[in-house]
Amino acid sequence: MDVSLNRVPKSANLYERKGANGKIRFYIVHYYGLKPDKKRDTYTEYLELDAWENPKNDEQRQKTKSARKFAERRAAEIMTDVENFRYNRKNLMLDKYWLIETMQKWADKKYTIKGSTHNKYKTLHRHLRAFIGADDVKLSLVTKRFCIDFFHHLKTYKANNKGSLTDSASKQYMAIFKYFLEQLAFEEIIPSSPARGIVVGIVKSKPKEFLELSEIETLINTECRFPEFKRYFLFSCFSATAFAECRELIYDDFRKADDGNWYLNTERIKTARHTRLLMSKKAMEYILPLGKPSEKVFPFIKTNTRYEEIRRWVKDAGIQKHITPHCAKNSFAVAFYRKYRDIGDGFKNDLKRYMQHEDWATTEKYLGKVLGSEYSANLSPDFF
Repeated sequence: MDVSLNRVPKSANLYERKGANGKIRFYIVHYYGLKPDKKRDTYTEYLELDAWENPKNDEQRQKTKSARKFAERRAAEIMTDVENFRYNRKNLMLDKYWLIETMQKWADKKYTIKGSTHNKYKTLHRHLRAFIGADDVKLSLVTKRFCIDFFHHLKTYKANNKGSLTDSASKQYMAIFKYFLEQLAFEEIIPSSPARGIVVGIVKSKPKEFLELSEIETLINTECRFPEFKRYFLFSCFSATAFAECRELIYDDFRKADDGNWYLNTERIKTARHTRLLMSKKAMEYILPLGKPSEKVFPFIKTNTRYEEIRRWVKDAGIQKHITPHCAKNSFAVAFYRKYRDIGDGFKNDLKRYMQHEDWATTEKYLGKVLGSEYSANLSPDFF
């Protein structure tokens, strides 16, 4: 916002206009003077009242008369509040915004690349709706008590028979919520964040699960109900390409260099940066022969079945681990680390790029069980 929330109106004028179904709509224009750019600084307050342009019976006439009197009284009260220092522009402005609607628009604008962070905001919307018991709530009602109670809700929430959120998840969603409110304060949509001062605590990440090379070999030799799913998952294990990116890959993304090696040239969804990654021979087994340049590499992967199918396939292979699609990247990270850890720290940059991480500290989280602009990665990922 480009004007102060502390300004008070110079006038408050009542207007009416034709509405739908023969009704009249009353509204009051709060006029604060001119902005620094010489444009009028106003706020329009719409009054939700029953009034008719041509009342058809006594009831409609009475309601129209009462509505007009109320509207006139409301316009007069505004200036009385100004004179008695009771006028609060902040509350008026916040009444224009809905919390979840504003958050959705903000996230869509900030995270133009629809990756994991954007998806976390969608999940946060669901938790907020469960908390408020409605589709949305006015931003003016988001107070410090609202934020404290929402954090408590996250820590105690149970969704049907699926259990409650982990301590890490509840803290993570609250941290995202706090960040969003701070951004609204920075953009001067709200004067300050109502969640400021609420201590979330350290988000502790569990060690990431991964598959040993011997277990990957077992999966290779185990039949999967959907061969296309098996092809995607094994390619991900040997390339660190995430599920969301595998769905978008086309054959034209793969190029064979003069040295005979294959490279993946694409824009990573999570970082929105161009990447040139050397592909392992094993990864290319699941890509070759190439199809048409514009054809999807994995056209039949469905989002809503991937967890169920991988659990069934892993169980059939006799592997007693909780494996999710993301574990393919974890498996790549562990195998790559084990192959190159003895050569010094030079391998870290390549591994970060395969994993789409900005810093090594994030990559280390994926190695927890082992350890206790243009990007290019050239170390061979042939570890199988």
